[in-house]
Amino acid sequence: MKASSVFLLAALILVAMCLCAQSPIPSIKSVEPLSAKAGAAVKANGENLSKQSVVQVFLTDGKNDIPCQITEQTATAITFTVSAKAKPMRYSVAVLTPGKEPKFIEQPVRLEVIP
Repeated sequence: MKASSVFLLAALILVAMCLCAQSPIPSIKSVEPLSAKAGAAVKANGENLSKQSVVQVFLTDGKNDIPCQITEQTATAITFTVSAKAKPMRYSVAVLTPGKEPKFIEQPVRLEVIP
């Protein structure tokens, strides 16, 4: 086997190992209910939502990120409590991933906090 072939094979193996080591990206597809008061429980449904993928849920208006307490968590759902700090308005839901380089990922779902 030529040295260039060995190098190419080693590079491909290294790339495959790096791709396999990455955590799946959390994805929230929906929230129930669509509107809630501060202190209410909300269930977010989606994929890759286990404790290994998500360590915190936030409500965000794009400037302010309000942490919410997670009360239940599985691979496909997270139940969280709307923070008392959330003022009545429409928020995006976001998650924080674990690890050395945590990522704040805004999700394509909205929750309206009502008075």
